Amino acid sequence: PTPSTPLSQLPPALDRRIGIMLDNGALEEAQNAFSLCSDPLAPGWSGIGCKEILAHMQGTLSLADCRTLWLRNTRAYAKRQITWFNAQTQAIRLHPADHETLFNHIIFHLKKFSFQL
Repeated sequence: PTPSTPLSQLPPALDRRIGIMLDNGALEEAQNAFSLCSDPLAPGWSGIGCKEILAHMQGTLSLADCRTLWLRNTRAYAKRQITWFNAQTQAIRLHPADHETLFNHIIFHLKKFSFQL
């Protein structure tokens, strides 16, 4: 998702991302981390996704409920990020694949600082 992603498209995109993370071993990674630090109050367990997986590992959430809560918390965070980015009126918004426009903006701003090209 990007700052221009419509809110209606957030849940499916975020759900796919969470699914990919789980398919690629997020649960196993968390189990390994827990074997190194089993303190649920440690800062590493407070992040979105981590606290939900920890609750699943501790038996207080099913994996399905873990995923649902993880998605809800991720969506809320993404909405806050989008709100923040949209408030940045001076930001130049470029598509990541638009290399020509990116290059032109770089040249324009370098010239403002009197760099010789």
